[in-house]
Amino acid sequence: MLDPHRKIQALIDSFVAELGEVAKQIALEQLKTAFGSVKLGRLPLSSPPSAAGGERPGRSRRGQREIEALRTKLLAVVADNPGCRAEDINAALGTRTPQIAQPLRRLVADRLVRTEGARRGTKYFAVGPADVQNGRRQATEAASADEPPA
Repeated sequence: MLDPHRKIQALIDSFVAELGEVAKQIALEQLKTAFGSVKLGRLPLSSPPSAAGGERPGRSRRGQREIEALRTKLLAVVADNPGCRAEDINAALGTRTPQIAQPLRRLVADRLVRTEGARRGTKYFAVGPADVQNGRRQATEAASADEPPA
């Protein structure tokens, strides 16, 4: 036969479980009364796993290989079309501006591409070895034409 202490503990555990169920039912009834006939969708039990956490649904992080491939394509398009704008690049690659903005900024920061203009009027030019003088890339072609070679 069961030990009296175990028997008491079993009775307490079942009472607590039943009490919890009754409390849940009361809470649900109060919510229904407070919100009326508003139907709530199912709430997720946990958030879906994501690579960077805190991301918006429908978005995903690009891998390093994908960014490098896009960067290479961007550099090729800019080299083939000097003075092109973001709209032209998007048309050539079938992309949207938010997709190419970060790789383009990196190309400019790495001094592989230079810019002229601002905002939507920004034009992009590839910087080649001929544009490098004394280890420094020139800001514009007009500035390099006015300076004597060192």
